[in-house]
Amino acid sequence: MITSELLFIAVASWATIVFTVVSNVENIILETAISEPPSPELEAKALLQTEWWPNEYNSSSPCKWPGVTCNHAERVTDIDLRFYGYEMYNRRREFGKFNFSSFPNLARLSLAGLGLIGHIPAEISTLSQLTHLTLSKTSLTGQLPLSLKKSLLIN
Repeated sequence: MITSELLFIAVASWATIVFTVVSNVENIILETAISEPPSPELEAKALLQTEWWPNEYNSSSPCKWPGVTCNHAERVTDIDLRFYGYEMYNRRREFGKFNFSSFPNLARLSLAGLGLIGHIPAEISTLSQLTHLTLSKTSLTGQLPLSLKKSLLIN
């Protein structure tokens, strides 16, 4: 016959296992939600916040915007504005308004000739996929983070 002590131990063990499984599932769901890449709409919003593009580029996907290239999943992989400086002459030219965390797939960033002003933000190091960076003909000050220098082809 099962004693009340054994029954209590069995129930307590079962409850511990259920709690552990539920807790792990909640953590997996939370980690997945946190690590979800930004949608094209969020990338478009982040690009508009830079004020480098006129407001008429307010579509949900920036993949058709001048100087923007996307991958098959419609995520921004390349921003090359070297040839669009004339269109952005009267636009704001602050680098600090660029939300680096919105672009986890960004591999190339070329902002040469835009006359950007300000400090190179430390947040640029969050661009873990970045392999090419061109900031020539700008008035930016500061150093690139060492972690970024090791993985970049810098122009």
